Amino acid sequence: MVSVAERARVLALALALAVTAAPLAARAQTTGAAEMLFEEGRRLLESRDVAAACAKFAESQRLEPAGGTLMNLAACHERAGKTATGSITGFYTVLVEGDDFNEPIPDAVKGIADGHLWLSRSLANRGHFPAIDVLQSISRVRGDVCDADQQKAARRLLALTAVYYDIEDLVNIGAYAPGASLEYDVAVQSRPKIVEFLRQEAFSPAPLERSRKQAIDLAAWTEQLEKTLKAQAAKPARAAAAK
Repeated sequence: MVSVAERARVLALALALAVTAAPLAARAQTTGAAEMLFEEGRRLLESRDVAAACAKFAESQRLEPAGGTLMNLAACHERAGKTATGSITGFYTVLVEGDDFNEPIPDAVKGIADGHLWLSRSLANRGHFPAIDVLQSISRVRGDVCDADQQKAARRLLALTAVYYDIEDLVNIGAYAPGASLEYDVAVQSRPKIVEFLRQEAFSPAPLERSRKQAIDLAAWTEQLEKTLKAQAAKPARAAAAK
């Protein structure tokens, strides 16, 4: 681990490329996967400072400045991935200023990476850990690494979570009326179980196969709940028709 806090800006940028070189060498020699971790926000701010200094010098010498801050993203990110001899799995963290996830740095990272985990300050304040906003998080390779049953379960749970967020304000102020919408009823009654599934203690391991089974079982439970609520709603209608 190398600390670059007290290093020169240019050296900090060079260190990021140097750290990337080690996994590249490992990937060329083996089929194993290497992992990297960078704080992209700080690195690109350093890059911005260097670029600004270069631009100022170029202007004083009547030269055209070359390159840009966001070009440094591609220099590291696009080296990760899979080849015929191995793969590099890169984990890059981005500290977002003011929780603005649409500012240039996080927006550029989202455009390059194969997916991202969105950490929510709101969930963290509620004591929900890991504080991952599953609706804002995206995986572009989910279809390549998850089987059909797991993908179906994930879509079901994400859909119910999205529906609940649409009516969360109504639920919190007591304005939600059960029975008005079957979709809303299923989302509200499923919410505690979905939240429980998404939470995990720091020192409680969650093996992949167990998590997969829990997701599939939970999705099946929500489907059974929907059938039950639909049957209950149909009973009064049949009774009224009989009269």
